[in-house]
Amino acid sequence: GQKSTLPTDLAIGAMPAGPEEASLLGLQEGEAVLRVRRVLHASDGRPLVWFRTLYRADRYEYEIELRRQVK
Repeated sequence: GQKSTLPTDLAIGAMPAGPEEASLLGLQEGEAVLRVRRVLHASDGRPLVWFRTLYRADRYEYEIELRRQVK
């Protein structure tokens, strides 16, 4: 079958952990966490899924492989 891809917005950044995040991640309040926000869109552009994930900055590395289609 033919593969299809959905448009995706991805934002990665650092932020200080608030009280709840620090407690859940075993950090001190204010320590850096890595924030990843992602929105998946339908083929017509409507947003379908939105999520935000927080990672301990001292235990996570985000690696991205970029590909481009050559015609």
